[in-house]
Amino acid sequence: MLTLNQRLSQQQKLSPQQIQYQKLLQLNTLALEQRIKTELELNPILEEVAEEELVQDEKKDDDEVDEFEDYDKEEFDLEDFMNDADFDSGDKVNRSSDDEIYHPVAPARESISEHLTKQLTVLDLSENLFSLGEEIIGNLDDDGYLKRTLKDIVDELSMFAHIDISMDDAEKLLKRIQIFDPVGIASRNLRECLLVQLNHSNFDPYYKYLAQQLLENNFDDFTKRRFDAIKQKMNLTDETLKASVELIQKLNPKPGEGNIESIELNQISPDFIIEKIDDNFVITLNDRSMPS
Repeated sequence: MLTLNQRLSQQQKLSPQQIQYQKLLQLNTLALEQRIKTELELNPILEEVAEEELVQDEKKDDDEVDEFEDYDKEEFDLEDFMNDADFDSGDKVNRSSDDEIYHPVAPARESISEHLTKQLTVLDLSENLFSLGEEIIGNLDDDGYLKRTLKDIVDELSMFAHIDISMDDAEKLLKRIQIFDPVGIASRNLRECLLVQLNHSNFDPYYKYLAQQLLENNFDDFTKRRFDAIKQKMNLTDETLKASVELIQKLNPKPGEGNIESIELNQISPDFIIEKIDDNFVITLNDRSMPS
């Protein structure tokens, strides 16, 4: 039997704007700054306004106020004065414009070039080969791959530094650099990088051999994920092929990635700044690098 009932209930729901506010409140200073920059790049309507332009706009607004208005009738408390936006910036509170702003810097981390050069100095190399090693390290990209051909580097040393090195000696030195930490560095392509790591790994010998054969003879099929073709060519079962592929996936395709080389990346950006002013400590939010 059909019945009609009336019920009164109260539910609390967050609007999309409130949800976005909650997400933004959880971000630290660096994450919030990056989020703002990302939104500026994605949304063409948003525009970053310089602080000088905001000051000029505020001055224009002040000029538009009726000049005959009686300002003497207005009352200001000390709290209103301290909360004024013009005095909210950390650079303007009891601070001279000539004072140097202190930015705490984290202990410098060793770059990938410095890390490799230290390992190069351990090798018993002649002066010419050491110069070649430095050139090889200096021509690595952000992922740790050798950007130029080894022949071009050898020819450049011969032309400008009058250092003559045979290609055989250059290849031998490159092979030694490739087993530096991280293993696979200075490889010329992905295939070589993975093979170098495999050859100097401690994986199961059987699956290690299968993975080497897969990369050497079926690399094109592997990159295009044609696993059925690989299984037929190498006469493998599904389980054996899966184990070989999983072994390769444990290798690092970008051995140079994640190494900090920029001094700016070593800089600490605090969320809050604590300053001692007279006998009191003043805590302010660090928003100096935030776009307006």
